[in-house]
This record gives sequence, structure tokens and C-alpha cells, in this order.
Amino acid sequence: MNFVDYLDFVQVATLCNFGAMYWRRKGNTDFIESLFNDSHSKIIFSKYNDFGEFDKRSQEVEIWTGTLIGNKTVETLTESDKEFLKQKNEFRKLNQTIIDSIQINNSKKRSWYFEYICLFLGLYGLFQWFLIPVINNVLLRNVYMFLTEAVIILLFWYLGKEIWLSYHIIQKKVSSSSYWAFVIKFIILLIFSVLWEWGVDKWGLPTWNLICSETNFILISFLLLYVSYIVYFFLSYYDFCIRIPQEAHKLENNLKRCDELYNNIKSKIQN
Repeated sequence: MNFVDYLDFVQVATLCNFGAMYWRRKGNTDFIESLFNDSHSKIIFSKYNDFGEFDKRSQEVEIWTGTLIGNKTVETLTESDKEFLKQKNEFRKLNQTIIDSIQINNSKKRSWYFEYICLFLGLYGLFQWFLIPVINNVLLRNVYMFLTEAVIILLFWYLGKEIWLSYHIIQKKVSSSSYWAFVIKFIILLIFSVLWEWGVDKWGLPTWNLICSETNFILISFLLLYVSYIVYFFLSYYDFCIRIPQEAHKLENNLKRCDELYNNIKSKIQN
């Protein structure tokens, strides 16, 4: 089979990956996210971009606490004071929970690693770009196979991390990744693949059997360049159509409870 016939397919995907990385780096809304711009849940969260009212209420409650409690010690607190402090603490925690939820769900970040995987796959696409024309060379073909297998393992690793983070998006604070870190990872995998092939040729290092023919494996490797977009679409679909609607329902309940606590606290001051 002449794999050079698929070179245009690889080149387009490579450029798309680098383009997506640049677009995301600039903080622009990508075309996949724009498909869900009119979702009802997204509109609900967009109404609360201004946290001024939440901050104002929080400051008022702190002032009322100083007025009602003052310098009282624990021993001198009345049952009414204890109830006030209990509601005040619940209000403060709930108010912060609401702010965190709004910030996260109004964020444009639907994936923690999309732009970095795009960069990584863009580099892999450049590797394919130059190696496909000479892939009939046995040594280069084996390097290609080893690197592709390593790329698949890395993609599964980050897919697992994406899925885990999607379930812990509120509680988990994740430090931002580095583009250079993914460049270095690709270089390390490439060097490892070259050295492993050299070791196989020189010392007979072990290799492993593919689950399909080499021809089919190479054809599948061309599709890897589109994995970033496919996974990102499903992550966005989950976010906008499943997770955010659930968060919107929680938000409405939390807002009602927060209003109830605020009014209860205010009534104690007025009395």
C-alpha cells in the first residue's frame, strides 16, 4: 500500500492541531464550544458574571456579626447568638460555593489538556509528515511503530486524567500545564523509540505483537491526529448537556438557601 496517498490527510490534521493550540492559547472561543453557546444552562450561569451582590451581602453579614456578637466570649453567648453564628457560617460557606460554581461554569476551559494534546499531536503529525514517504525502510518503519504505540499510551493516560477531572472539577484545583513540557515529552518518546529500535537491531531487545496487521496499524495512526477534536467534542457535550445542567439545578437550590439564610440573619439584627 502506498501510504503517501494519505499525506494530505495527515498534513491537514497537523495544521488543525497547531491552529487549535494557538487559538486556545489566545483565549478565544473555539468552534466546538460555540455549538453549545445557546444551551439553557450556560445562559443561567452567564447571568451571574457580576459578583458584586454576593460580595455586598457577605460584607453586610460580617458587619452584623460584629454588631451582634462584638467581643462576647464563648461562655457569654446566648442560644440566639449561637444560632446566629451557625447560620452565618453556613451562609459564608454557601456564598463561596456559589461563587466558585459560577466561576468554573462560566469558564471557557472545557478541557484541561486539549491545547497541550493538540501541540503534542501536531508534533507527531510533523513526524508522520517526514517519515511516511520513507516508511518502507525497515528501521524507520519500526521507529514509527514504537513511537505510535507510545503516543497511544500517553493519549489514554491523559484521557483518564480528563475523565477524572471532569468529575472533580469543583473540588480539585489543577495547576496549569506547560507547552514546553509536552514538547519535551514528545522528544523523550521519540528518542526512546529510536534507541529501542537500535537495541532491537543490535541486541535483540524484545518487541510485542500488534493486535492488527502493520498496514492497518499505520492507517489507524493517521486517525490519531483527529483524536484531540473527537475527545474534546464529547467532553464539551458532557459539560454542556449533562454536568452544567446538574450544576445549574444545584445553583438554584443554593441561591434559594442563601437568600433564606441572609433574610434570617437580617431579621435577627432588626429584632
